[in-house]
Amino acid sequence: MKHLIAYASSAGTTRRAAAMIRDGLAERGVEAELFDLRRYTRGELPAADEPLCLWIGSPVYAQHPVPYCAAFIKALGAPEGSWCAPFVAWGGVSTGVALEELGQAALDAGYNLAGGARVLCAHSNLWREADRPHDDRPNAQDKALLAELAGTVVERIEVGEPCDIESMRQRIPVVLEASAQMSMDKMRTMIPKPELDAAACIGCGLCAEECPAAAITLEGEPPLPHIGPACVRCRGCVRVCPEGAFLADMSGAPKHLASLIERFQEPAETTIY
Repeated sequence: MKHLIAYASSAGTTRRAAAMIRDGLAERGVEAELFDLRRYTRGELPAADEPLCLWIGSPVYAQHPVPYCAAFIKALGAPEGSWCAPFVAWGGVSTGVALEELGQAALDAGYNLAGGARVLCAHSNLWREADRPHDDRPNAQDKALLAELAGTVVERIEVGEPCDIESMRQRIPVVLEASAQMSMDKMRTMIPKPELDAAACIGCGLCAEECPAAAITLEGEPPLPHIGPACVRCRGCVRVCPEGAFLADMSGAPKHLASLIERFQEPAETTIY
């Protein structure tokens, strides 16, 4: 059976988790293809004309997966006998309901659930901080867990015993409450798009090339980046711009995230199902 590991990643941590899953499958003699969902947001869709195991990975934004992950699952379809193993990358604040929402999207599309994971990673909004918590995550410990999950998924497919989505559900009441109150649309009203310093921009287009949601286009003469409504506020454009032309005030992020960690009390660990 073909294994396709599709992932959304702006800071690179979900991509690292995807590569660890690929390596874990390789240890068991199973080949897997990595598929960066930047290709999907730019119009590319891999072939799915035979049963497959789809691994679908997303960072947790606003307690949920990024919207285009569920859209990809639906667009790809599920050939009869296909399986899915969702995984989410989170920065130690909250996993929200991201994992179960990916799992439910897979079930709705006709997949059997083969397993899943919450993978602890460095928080993308703290990339400017010298002492960023979990800065080395995902690390060797996480890789071992993901290799274990890869083996479990292969075994479940072989014997035809799906994983129960109930095992993946969020159990912390305060996190469930916050997840019900938050959405990507609401987050977009709370966090402004990065502002462009047009005088500093050289029109290289790296921001548009790297944007995971394909939300940036170059417009005008000289060409300058324009951030459209698909922006998920990952601030990847701020990170990658070689001229520092995108401006975003992130000075309050450490204090705000620390308050959320105290509120949610979700154990900072990688968990597999």
